[in-house]
Amino acid sequence: MPTLEWMGKNKVVAYHRQVPYRVLDRVPEKSVLDSRGSDCGILFFGIY
Repeated sequence: MPTLEWMGKNKVVAYHRQVPYRVLDRVPEKSVLDSRGSDCGILFFGIY
């Protein structure tokens, strides 16, 4: 199977390890409810 090789590939492949992240916590007052009033599990988020 062919592989792709280019200059800087190692940095691109490993970049996801350098990006900061945080765990999202459920906020009940901002959740979307279905017709029965239970949480749909739909997640909306924005980057500020």
